[in-house]
Amino acid sequence: MRKKLLIVSVLLFSICQSFSQDIIRLKDPKRTFKTDREPQLVYVGLGGPAIGLSVNYDRRFNKKVDGLGFNGGIGFSIGSSNRASYTTIPLGINCLLGNVNRGRYFEVGLTQTILMMGSQNSSGYYSSYSLANIQLYPNTTYTFTNFIIGYRSQPNDGGFNFRGGINPVLFKGQTDLGAYLSFGYNF
Repeated sequence: MRKKLLIVSVLLFSICQSFSQDIIRLKDPKRTFKTDREPQLVYVGLGGPAIGLSVNYDRRFNKKVDGLGFNGGIGFSIGSSNRASYTTIPLGINCLLGNVNRGRYFEVGLTQTILMMGSQNSSGYYSSYSLANIQLYPNTTYTFTNFIIGYRSQPNDGGFNFRGGINPVLFKGQTDLGAYLSFGYNF
């Protein structure tokens, strides 16, 4: 667990440092909030489509601070040693709606997540995990769908970002409800 957390932290720090020299330049900050390039976001998440701890990338499709965008990331299991280990890859689209003057948005999205269960936990025995009341088994890959409904605070000219909300999960005809929090840097 510590090794994964260290790797995720180094990766996030490296990405942030590579982009920290340039911030978003607003072309017309008083009217349209168009930028000189597509706004981007790197963030660490807890919960949500990646289930555990994750590192993610988000980008708008257009040179605007709101509207349609896409995101992707990689997540890892967290918790006690008697839980099953897994790796997730969430890929999705989202839309930011709201107050562009203040950088506060209502975020809605749809994410498809690939979940790869590990072979055994750190204690050396097989364990299972459940999602939407369905048992997941070791050495198996699953996919499921998440809906994102939440709040995003994202400064228009770059800086600290916060996201939080709920994510209804659809998996093999069953539903479940999750939540997420994330902190990151947009540029």
